[in-house]
Amino acid sequence: HSHIFYILGFYFVTMILSHVVSTKGLADRANFHVYYLGSMGVRFILSLFFILINLYFLNSGLLLFVINFFILYLLFASFEIYFLLCNLRIDSKNDGKVT
Repeated sequence: HSHIFYILGFYFVTMILSHVVSTKGLADRANFHVYYLGSMGVRFILSLFFILINLYFLNSGLLLFVINFFILYLLFASFEIYFLLCNLRIDSKNDGKVT
């Protein structure tokens, strides 16, 4: 789709926002899951608004836009989950202690 770079830019901004919120959650390890799930919820709601706004203003290629958006959404989410699981395995081996 011709707006693929707008989609990537949107994901870059939401990724930075999610990282900032998750970093604040690292200061309070007992409630990290609240910060992480909150950042995922905000990202999902922002994604819905982004899709709705673009569907309202785009004239052609709507299905291709939505397909591209959700493929990239799944890719970004899968890499984030993979990264999170790798870090959680390291923490579980150390009993949650930061070295």
